[in-house]
Amino acid sequence: GKSSFENCNSITSIITPDAIETIDNRAFKDCTSLVDVTLGNSLTKLGDYAFDYCRNIASIVIPDRVTTIAPEAFNDCSGLVSIIIPGSVKEIGNSAFGKCSALLSVEIPDSVTIIDDCAFRGCTSLEKVIIPSSVTELGWGLFDGCETTVTVYCEEGSAIHTYCQNNNIHCESLSERESY
Repeated sequence: GKSSFENCNSITSIITPDAIETIDNRAFKDCTSLVDVTLGNSLTKLGDYAFDYCRNIASIVIPDRVTTIAPEAFNDCSGLVSIIIPGSVKEIGNSAFGKCSALLSVEIPDSVTIIDDCAFRGCTSLEKVIIPSSVTELGWGLFDGCETTVTVYCEEGSAIHTYCQNNNIHCESLSERESY
């Protein structure tokens, strides 16, 4: 339920059973000792602030039934280095990955159409983001705090290409990107 394990600093790992479909709002917020997270395949919803301030999670694989990465779901997960976003996700909420200061790269799948405000704000190590032309709605301040380090790979003429040009963010054509 909501805030189920909030502030439980003794939790170091979780494995959600395949029967779990929702991780409610704030379920694991401020679980600062949490390191290992394995999310079950039936998961369809990650609530707001679900893993906010879980600073020791290094990587996360979001199951392929999740359609929205809720606002601040992984905000301030400063140890998060890698995230795998499946092709089921359609929307990335505001500050979903805000202040993930160790995050190096992100590939947004073609299924995503919306990236809300400040989604990657404060991701000071972020170097590469691949954003397809399917993303047509973009919030403000997407890359605040990492404008000088990030390169966005996108299609020329896409909404994100225009956004990068208008906000002095380095962007390159998808065809010119280096392989991961």
